[in-house]
Amino acid sequence: MFLKGHEEDEIFRCSFCGKTDDDVDTLISNPSERSKRVCICNECVEVCNAVLEDHRKVKQTTVEARLRASVLEEHRKAIEASATVIARLKALAARK
Repeated sequence: MFLKGHEEDEIFRCSFCGKTDDDVDTLISNPSERSKRVCICNECVEVCNAVLEDHRKVKQTTVEARLRASVLEEHRKAIEASATVIARLKALAARK
């Protein structure tokens, strides 16, 4: 529910920053009229979106770091296995 203007002369405020509906472009209210009205302004929504974007970037970076570490570990294991195979082949060749 978007609020602009006053319903029954009630002054609505953003539940986060406290600005009134006259101080911001848009004030969004919870849809339920039975419960206590909670509002958020467009400015606080922008802050929330920035926080969520930062969280997404951190999470993505963490996943990328784990994948990179996993790939490097598999690469190390492949090098060790290759060295073992080469050593065994040399040993077999030396017997003949």
